[in-house]
Amino acid sequence: MPLLTDACRSRFSVSRFNREDEEVSQPLERADAPNAVPYDKYSWASEYIAQLEGGNTVSFIAYGRSMEPIIQNGSEVVVEPIPSDDVIACGTIVLVVLLSGEQYLHCVANVTSGGEYLIQGIRGKKPDGVVPRQRIKGRLLSHRPTTGS
Repeated sequence: MPLLTDACRSRFSVSRFNREDEEVSQPLERADAPNAVPYDKYSWASEYIAQLEGGNTVSFIAYGRSMEPIIQNGSEVVVEPIPSDDVIACGTIVLVVLLSGEQYLHCVANVTSGGEYLIQGIRGKKPDGVVPRQRIKGRLLSHRPTTGS
């Protein structure tokens, strides 16, 4: 199975995803905050996925380093629903539910000849898996680091 190709990597541009003109309306929680929720790779995004499936754009704090240098640990991300007729290209950062049930904000590393999507984190040495279109729940609209991330 092909890994994230240089062609896909070259599609990423930090400025493409940053929207410095957007303002955060409330303070953002940090991972070490007293009320931080423990990470569960099978359910951390369930609330956001439900909202996306309802046609709503969502924002949340992304934790982890698998998408660095594009998305830093603790960055605020905005994810939008993807209309069913939109093309999802290699290099698109998506909120996805793998066949195993794991939920990731990772990128499309390749599109198979059968129209399925190979998903992988930027820093990943191997792909997360291959998924059909209906398992991709949203795409990254914007992101920005939070204070202290």
